[in-house]
Amino acid sequence: MNTHETKPILCGSDFSENAAQAANAAAALAVRAGQPLLLVHVADEFGGHAETPKKLTAFLRPIGRKLRVEAARLRKVGAEVEPVLLHGSVAEKAIAELTARREPSLVVVSAVSKTPFDRWMLGSVSERLAESVAAPTLVVRDAAPFEAWGRGERALKVFVAADFAGPSEAPLRWAAALRRIGPCEVTVAHVNHPQEECERLGVGAKTLTENPPDVQRVLERDLREKVRARLGEEQVRILVEPVLERPDARLIELAKEANADVIVVGTHQRHGLSRLGQHSVSRGILRHAPMSVVCVPPSAVEEKVARIPHLQRVLVATDFSELGDRAVPHAYSLLREGGTVFLIHVTHPMSSPNALTLDIGSEMDAARAEHTVRLGEASARLQALIPSAAEKRGVASEVAVVEYRESKSIPHLGMFYGIVGEAHVIESTDPALAICQAAERFGAEVICLGSHGRTGLAATFMGSIAQAVMARSPRPVLVVRAPAA
Repeated sequence: MNTHETKPILCGSDFSENAAQAANAAAALAVRAGQPLLLVHVADEFGGHAETPKKLTAFLRPIGRKLRVEAARLRKVGAEVEPVLLHGSVAEKAIAELTARREPSLVVVSAVSKTPFDRWMLGSVSERLAESVAAPTLVVRDAAPFEAWGRGERALKVFVAADFAGPSEAPLRWAAALRRIGPCEVTVAHVNHPQEECERLGVGAKTLTENPPDVQRVLERDLREKVRARLGEEQVRILVEPVLERPDARLIELAKEANADVIVVGTHQRHGLSRLGQHSVSRGILRHAPMSVVCVPPSAVEEKVARIPHLQRVLVATDFSELGDRAVPHAYSLLREGGTVFLIHVTHPMSSPNALTLDIGSEMDAARAEHTVRLGEASARLQALIPSAAEKRGVASEVAVVEYRESKSIPHLGMFYGIVGEAHVIESTDPALAICQAAERFGAEVICLGSHGRTGLAATFMGSIAQAVMARSPRPVLVVRAPAA
């Protein structure tokens, strides 16, 4: 949430008991953050009482009194409250229009039950607001934790549902802003489909119902780094869990196990017919979670100043050509002290002897021996490419040799072997995919490659590994071209 003093918190009220709960939570947040509170009621949704100005005034007068009474109640807890009475439009549209004008840091509404059919077709007011307004939307199911937190009696237990896509940045930033105005116990959880992660990382698995150790390690590392970047070094509980279906249901279960007071989730804002028939994790959590939920759109908590990234890990791949090797020193040049360069070379898999040969055992042994020599030579060549100045710069090289073998049942999945060295040798029939998978496993912040600069028919027939990597990988790619003649 944004704590800037000119940004109010907006709370919608229909004077129901649920709305009073939402108002109590909004007031606690406003007092903690030192922000004004806009208490909003939408009357005469369809304009039926606006036939004449006199009729409209008579209709709105008792509603205005009721709104002022509710505002006076909230002022008793220390909130600076501005009552706002709207009319002539459906509630969510009127609140959305007011949100666009006043730009609140947070919209607070109550959770109102509707029938399953109504929710599927139209959604509740809170759901429609969460999927349309530019501000984060807090849907309150229980105000007591917020009130106790506002009085300084306890920490707020915040559960953040995290992903590695763009919108996941917003809920982490919002949780960080919330923690700046009051004590919070934060749990950040990520759920994943094991098969998808095995394919992304190029890791083979005995079962696709659990995360293999290598997958679990990578996901925990990446989530921890993402959390550290947004929430700092303060203690945050990290959870990574495999899931086969309905990630929203599993996240709700994890939030319940953590005794969370509120779930914070990012949301893709869909409109109109695009909302129908599409499963949304945020919508599922909003509908079914027993605790309060904050839905944070990607644009809600933007960084005002672009951060200069501090690179820690760079992957560089070479085919041992002159231009491929030129990429290696460029990779080291990107890092400061404490960084690590991950060197890889992609080779073709071991050639198996003909199954009909008379001495299959001997030929297999010979193939393995030749293959081991080839891997050792590649490793030695990679090690020789490490610049002598790397150690002086405080830049390390990754220590391991990874042998990649293609699975016949699932293309391009690999197995890891504990061969120790100072570079990685990867075997694959698809070098670009192998490089992308290695970058995901390593967590490379930049991929560095040499390009042969082919154009026209040469590029069409020969292809370009650099182009394929740029097309497949979401990570930045530095392409080192040949020097001008």
